[in-house]
Amino acid sequence: MAISHVATGTIVAGTTAASPAYPAGIAAGDALFLFAGACNPAAVTYPTLSGFTLVLDLSLGGGSHGAGIGPRRMAVYRKDVVDGTETGTVTVTPTGTSDMILAGITCWRVAAGRGWDVAYASGSDTSPGTATSITADAVLGEATGDVMLGGVCGPTNSNMAGQTFNATGATYGTASEVGEIGTNNGDDGRLAILQRPITAGRATAATVYSATSTQSAGCIFVRLREVSLPSLVMARYAV
Repeated sequence: MAISHVATGTIVAGTTAASPAYPAGIAAGDALFLFAGACNPAAVTYPTLSGFTLVLDLSLGGGSHGAGIGPRRMAVYRKDVVDGTETGTVTVTPTGTSDMILAGITCWRVAAGRGWDVAYASGSDTSPGTATSITADAVLGEATGDVMLGGVCGPTNSNMAGQTFNATGATYGTASEVGEIGTNNGDDGRLAILQRPITAGRATAATVYSATSTQSAGCIFVRLREVSLPSLVMARYAV
């Protein structure tokens, strides 16, 4: 059984806090990731959430922060233990002064008796006004059967069009969004969650996110891999 997308809860917008809901259909052993993007990246950090590990918390994007321009503060959390009883919402309240936050939770599954190997990287587009291109800061080595998942946050409420992932050495299937929302709260922003499966080969270079939209955005890359058990749930952090 290949890695499958179970569901993604509605990405929600707030001013000083956001409370995304768990998606439907969660089962024990699934992988849950919470992506978030907020304004005022130099003054904001993300909090500890009960039952989650904060994997990355960093400023991504280019230029100087302002209304509709500049970087945003991004984060990805992973749920420590998934037992299938997850319901309700998770409230994310960044510390510091932020007038915009976007957040959403996405759920992924492997076959019964299989486990996860997850690797992370990040990157920024620093050239507003041109088609978005973001190169990961590490080679994640995505290979046949893997899925490249990403959270992308930009500084405007404009739709992120034509999104995809690519890397030298790997052949990919169809890219698709599993969630996207924008907001005019505060200094504006937009968060999308994108996935693309790998159908052949192995990446020998860093993954590149691209879009036909022209936002100076940031991306957190999450490489999902199904592994044999017994194994520990592993995470390799490439920051």
